[in-house]
Amino acid sequence: MTLSDNSLSDVSLSPSDYVDPILFPPTPLSATTPVLAGSNYSPPLHGNLKPSTTSGRNKRKASEHEDPDVLLKRQRNNIAARKYRQKRIDRIDELEAEVEEIKKERDDLRLRLARQEAETAALKLMLQMKNDEAAKK
Repeated sequence: MTLSDNSLSDVSLSPSDYVDPILFPPTPLSATTPVLAGSNYSPPLHGNLKPSTTSGRNKRKASEHEDPDVLLKRQRNNIAARKYRQKRIDRIDELEAEVEEIKKERDDLRLRLARQEAETAALKLMLQMKNDEAAKK
């Protein structure tokens, strides 16, 4: 079924109706595809994907026969990647500690401000009361 440009405005699709055609190419219906009346059956969206014929073990064994320079380079890269990950975790820990310290300082400053504002309000009230007494005399 094809839709013309005029009929596209009549169709409303929910986000679940959108399928990435690159990731999930449409599978054509064939005579072997079961179509059940009144059921919610839909053909698989994954297309004709074949399982991999090589396992991870075969890839490992193949790397043992590689050039020693390549293996050394891979080993150094693994070490560098491990160091980088640890350095990143340490930096995140440092930043989180700094954030906590700054939050504590902020809370202390807010408390100090509230105390000073209360003191200022009390002193203003005392000054106003003294001025009222002086005005009565």
